[in-house]
Amino acid sequence: MVCKYSPKTRKTIAFQALRYYLDSDVVPSMRLDEIFLLNVDATVDKLATLLRQTPSSGDQKRGELKIIPDPEFRRLLASVDFDVALAIYNVPR
Repeated sequence: MVCKYSPKTRKTIAFQALRYYLDSDVVPSMRLDEIFLLNVDATVDKLATLLRQTPSSGDQKRGELKIIPDPEFRRLLASVDFDVALAIYNVPR
């Protein structure tokens, strides 16, 4: 059987098949997005504990609350800067 495609076309088809396989099977099973996510329940519990233990003061400098990725790239173990979170949410009532 003789192949009707040129070597360049065969290579392109092979790369497209490989890309489809990676996009549809391999990458989704790796759940890469979880590396940059945090465990919301644990983070809220920790913040609630800190809010109860820390007295509120209105003169704290506020910043932007950002997610800090885990340095070891473990799943669902990103965190936030709790000092900034306390400055934002620990207001006098």
